[in-house]
Amino acid sequence: MGPEPVLIAIEALDESGGVETWHHLLRILAGKLRGQDLPQITELPPNFRILVTSRPLRDIDDAFRGAQHILRLSMDDILEVVARSDIHTFVSEKLKELPDFGHKDFAVLADKAGGLFEWARLACKYIQEPPPGSYPNERFNAVVSHDQGERTNLLYDIYSFILGEYIGKDRYTKTEYQRALARFHSVMGQIPGSAEPLPLDALNAMRSRFPDDKEQYNVEVVVAHMGSLLSGTTNKSSLIRPLHASFHEFLTHKSSSRDFFVEISNAQLVMRRFSSEPRFEPDLS
Repeated sequence: MGPEPVLIAIEALDESGGVETWHHLLRILAGKLRGQDLPQITELPPNFRILVTSRPLRDIDDAFRGAQHILRLSMDDILEVVARSDIHTFVSEKLKELPDFGHKDFAVLADKAGGLFEWARLACKYIQEPPPGSYPNERFNAVVSHDQGERTNLLYDIYSFILGEYIGKDRYTKTEYQRALARFHSVMGQIPGSAEPLPLDALNAMRSRFPDDKEQYNVEVVVAHMGSLLSGTTNKSSLIRPLHASFHEFLTHKSSSRDFFVEISNAQLVMRRFSSEPRFEPDLS
């Protein structure tokens, strides 16, 4: 009988510090250590496996690209029914210590997540940490409420939190923040402004038709870090769309989205102009 399998899990690599913190670990995982006397990760015994989870950040993606010993899987490729089952397992584990919560409650909460893991994570945190004078079950009821206004406000708070972490004022100088925000507005105007979801290549092809853009940049500069809100961000041939329909509503609701408000009317005009332009196909006969 051979040795027992050994699994090493590195969860949320993207939350383990900054780029400097990851740099050496990424080199180890990618098998790019320099020096004759340094052992490589590919020299581990065959019963060893390493599981790494992370958002698709560019430096992490670049470090692993081309490494033959790494199998890269995207959340975009997971079937919705599987995602819902995984979310049910996640919320059951997170809330199992709370009194008066059972299987039916976990199933309802998982269904409300609509396949959005980040929503489920923040909803669990919202329920687990009620402020003074409030109970967890009251917060749970707010999350799963049939009151559309109450649920919408909670969802919008979650989106504001996620985007605040992604494009937070404290991460930029004033000029950098305005530039990042302008790019966000322009690119996110494209995605909901399209009549149908489009892949990265098609969205990039449209950028030259945007009259207000004084600089050229790829869609990836905005969507590459938004895997918790958009599907299709890790594969150029995959269609990019919001993971949850309410995210589009949030972006176009100015009083809620504030700095992240997106005016899609201009984008829709460009989309119509782009789709009406003649296409010239080569004669292959």
